[in-house]
Amino acid sequence: LKKEDSEKYKFEIAFFERLIDIMVYELYFEKELKREGYRVIEYIEKEAIENASLEQVLKLYTIWSDRNHKIAYNVAFIDSLEVIKTIESNI
Repeated sequence: LKKEDSEKYKFEIAFFERLIDIMVYELYFEKELKREGYRVIEYIEKEAIENASLEQVLKLYTIWSDRNHKIAYNVAFIDSLEVIKTIESNI
């Protein structure tokens, strides 16, 4: 997306960057996030496409950012967790 047009796809880029942050948090704080129901890696593993084309990436964005999708929920609300608040307040 950044190679294509970072201004045109700024919302998509921000979404995927946030998703990467959450995946890192999930790796380091698996127990805490799992206990609270904040998991994204399992959904990404099931739905992601290796070497996806731009169209496929945009389709995944549409699916994953839908408010009814678990990934969208995690992206929107993960910062309500105390461990995440602590981490992000120090960035």
